[in-house]
Amino acid sequence: MQYGGSVHPKVAYFYADGSSYGEGVRVVIQPNRFRSWEALLEFLTTKFPDLPYGVRSVFSLRGRKRIHSIAELNDDVQGFFVGGGYWLVRITTGRRDAKVRSEYTSACTANVFLTVQGTKSTSAALNLSMHRSRPMNGANSPSNKASKNNPLGRDTKPLFSPGQTDEFEVNLGDIGDVVKVRLSHDKTGNYPELLVSHMRMTRLPGAHASMNSGHLRDGIVSSASSHSLAEPNLADLTFYFNAWLSQNVGDGQVTREVASRGSLGLILQEQRRRRHEALKRPQGITPVLPVTKVPKLPMDDMLQLPTVQYHVRVKTSNLWDSGTTAAVMVLLFGQFGDSGPRHLWNRQSAKRRPFQQGQVDDFKFHCVILGRLNLLKVWLDSSPRKTPETWCLEWIQVIEEDDPISSISSLTSTIIHQPPALFHGDQWLYLEPVVNALQMLPVAQPVDLIFGPNGESDYGFPATISKLWKSMEWMFKNGMEISFYSLVTGDPLSLMSCGRIKSIKSTTDSPCGKFLFYMFPFPLKNTDKSNSESGGPKGFLIRPHLNGFIQVESVLLRDNIEQVLKFRVDPSDGSISIGETADHRETLLMPYVKGSMRDQGIILLCTNSEQTLTPYADGQVDGNLVAKATGTRTNESHWRVHRVGQQIRAFESVAYCGYYLKITEGSVVDVMGRGDSDCYFVVMRERRQGYIRLESQKFPSLFLHINSNGTVTSSNSVDNKCNRFYPLIVECKSLVIASNQVAILQ
Repeated sequence: MQYGGSVHPKVAYFYADGSSYGEGVRVVIQPNRFRSWEALLEFLTTKFPDLPYGVRSVFSLRGRKRIHSIAELNDDVQGFFVGGGYWLVRITTGRRDAKVRSEYTSACTANVFLTVQGTKSTSAALNLSMHRSRPMNGANSPSNKASKNNPLGRDTKPLFSPGQTDEFEVNLGDIGDVVKVRLSHDKTGNYPELLVSHMRMTRLPGAHASMNSGHLRDGIVSSASSHSLAEPNLADLTFYFNAWLSQNVGDGQVTREVASRGSLGLILQEQRRRRHEALKRPQGITPVLPVTKVPKLPMDDMLQLPTVQYHVRVKTSNLWDSGTTAAVMVLLFGQFGDSGPRHLWNRQSAKRRPFQQGQVDDFKFHCVILGRLNLLKVWLDSSPRKTPETWCLEWIQVIEEDDPISSISSLTSTIIHQPPALFHGDQWLYLEPVVNALQMLPVAQPVDLIFGPNGESDYGFPATISKLWKSMEWMFKNGMEISFYSLVTGDPLSLMSCGRIKSIKSTTDSPCGKFLFYMFPFPLKNTDKSNSESGGPKGFLIRPHLNGFIQVESVLLRDNIEQVLKFRVDPSDGSISIGETADHRETLLMPYVKGSMRDQGIILLCTNSEQTLTPYADGQVDGNLVAKATGTRTNESHWRVHRVGQQIRAFESVAYCGYYLKITEGSVVDVMGRGDSDCYFVVMRERRQGYIRLESQKFPSLFLHINSNGTVTSSNSVDNKCNRFYPLIVECKSLVIASNQVAILQ
């Protein structure tokens, strides 16, 4: 007998699917040894006893091409995978969705993928078009009969036509018992819409069954005697979807999940089995525990895992050029499995451009409940623009909600709603040259909030507080003269002649508006009667907040117990007290150090707590210097201040000596000035909010303006955050730091 035209024996190596290549089985294939394909499969089953249902399929190592006969083994490829987790999948599409009153009129043109989660592992996403069932020898289905127009006997109708049932044969490997299935598609083609009615999965028999029947599907296993749970039939499963996979119809989701019956019990039993196995293993000098049976599951654990809705809130960083137009993907991992890759998209966010600077975007998707979340993975997938994409993620919050369309209750004695999970990112993600995925663990809750001047708030993660403090700690160095402006009054804190401090405008009764940080006496009016007992202040805490604001907290010692109370300013009279307040604006102070605009001083023109105005070489024009708001706090970002007149300054780059920041006719901003009138700016100070605006003296009402991508142009708008700069003193020769004084007279 010739195998594919060759009489020479063939030496092949077979490996179990999922194993390393070094643990294969060497088989010499010759005519007098294996007279049929089924005989070879039966022989391989004896060589791979760990496959629970025997060897049913063989694939090439490269390309994962399925091998159907001994003749195909005569190719040059000498290594092959064998698998035992082979299933017949039948997917039935609908014709009309009564809920949204939409017709399914044409076959879906997108590539449809199936993912199956088992108790042991999860399969890869299988492109079903590559696994369409084809007739075996002896098939006599009327739809598969050969004809003149269909010589191979295949169904010529396209996949997923309305009201059609399509069959697929998939190798899932040894994933254990099926917990849930996931259908998704890639939104390609002219009609990327799919209405799924239901899906049926049937475990296919071992090699002996197919050999006896002559047709693989004639020997379908219908019992579950080999499974751990006797109640459900885990070899023949039906999943009811009755939902669209479409961005245009329904709720806009292209990924759907359905859990198997008894899935909760399967998950819990597998977890208990693993814990039981761990207890049986000796650990150091701990004695080995006696072997006991795995405890039986209560009836409540036999329930189906419900589908819930996950509300995902995403905060993009406030840094300049932190937004993106790329697709953002997330993957949630929890106690009961993972969500699969999910594209953060909805119709509302698509209209307003999601993932832009400082923006919080909301998304919702349906998923089989994951239980307690323990990991979140996020990455960029694709972009409509050809330029390299970056994105700076601040945080992600995941909120578990009831699914409004699910008929399965999520409230049982075993499953309870999980509290919102918060994941702190604070990192840049890149699409090119290499996509980097960010993996985040949930942070411990609760997280303190930090506040801004306009009522905004954000999470005060420890890393965030550290960065904010690093941006302002130069003002609190020992011996530094510092003033504090109240947000609610707009006036500085002044030391009155009576010894108290109030936030009022300068008067004859308020001789002092500056304080030395290392001698920071606050004689305060105490509104908390509980603090009138013996004890006194131990010191002060400076707590950073948004936009350069701070809170000053007094650390008091009462009965050997530390108490921390915030300073608050009464907006009616400017008096200062300590105690709780419902309005956080009363506690916000802006520290101010005078001298940032003195002649020949060197400063940074910071654009936020991390970035600063920096000259860059123009990538389009050789020899040209442009200004960007995305620089770091290095020597490249230093500016030398030149005093021209009252409130008029010029700014020379220290790194590029002789080149000045300027606005020219046509509203062009660059760093090509030579110190003439184009380089003169009127400095407009806003001390109570800590920033300055730079207005062109030559072109009045024209201000430096920061675009969202970090480039700097000019604009006549002054009602937004795009023209605010926060000076940071690097060197100021005329700045005198007094010593041995509590207050410095102005």
